[in-house]
Amino acid sequence: MKAGRSASFALVVSSLACGRVAADPVVVVDPMADAGVDAPGVARSGGLVSLANTDTDWAFGAMFYGSGPSCTVARVDGCDVSSCFSWYPWDTPARFEAIGAVEVTVGTTVVDLALQKDATYVSTGLGRLWNGGEPLRAHVSGSAGTSFDFMTLAPSLVTLTAPVIPVGATVPRRNPLQVAWAVPDAGEGAIVAEVVNDPNGPLPAVRARCTFALQDGHGEIPASVLQRLPAGPGGILVTSSIESTLPVGDRDVRFEAFSVAIGPPGATNGITLVWE
Repeated sequence: MKAGRSASFALVVSSLACGRVAADPVVVVDPMADAGVDAPGVARSGGLVSLANTDTDWAFGAMFYGSGPSCTVARVDGCDVSSCFSWYPWDTPARFEAIGAVEVTVGTTVVDLALQKDATYVSTGLGRLWNGGEPLRAHVSGSAGTSFDFMTLAPSLVTLTAPVIPVGATVPRRNPLQVAWAVPDAGEGAIVAEVVNDPNGPLPAVRARCTFALQDGHGEIPASVLQRLPAGPGGILVTSSIESTLPVGDRDVRFEAFSVAIGPPGATNGITLVWE
């Protein structure tokens, strides 16, 4: 972890989400990016409510802030590639804001997110909190203009069958990366495959996100996307995800619920490989 980052919210983003870079809520995609042209992002007030579920752990977090880091976003061969020149909102002049109580309901289980000293909200636990299809509700009870509800169904659990990359392996960026998964039923959500550079390395922080239909069973991260990453340590994270952005007063709040794909033995699904 870089000095000065929020240790509490980093638990949600790094420990259980395997180093997932939370740049989404602070990036504004310029329409030019649809044509593959990098465009600067200037974020307004924002927020993130993130629900992470793994086979053995879960972590919920929320943060609300006044501004975000400087990023560029491009659409490259069907995937979104972002480059951010500060790591998280806490590396900018922005400060987190406590706007009220945050409560998450999974089926009949109610989880109150604990307010931290840095004004983020976090709750974690052991065990799988959903299997897919259960009702999810995030409720923020704040002052006028800051209260909101978001309701959806929990994303499905999926098993990652490819790529089978040993921990610490070197992966060439010149070749497309094949991704394959198995899902037990019709399911909820979409498959998001993210490739990133080292979150503890030098800036910019580069992340590419490719999204596939849950029932497709396979997809490809193009070489043109992988080549946007610098050589060196990095990783891949595959999840089944449900995501949405809500306008709440003067801020855009991003909601995400995701299940980290269960990988085959000896394979990596996190920040544990080297891009060549």
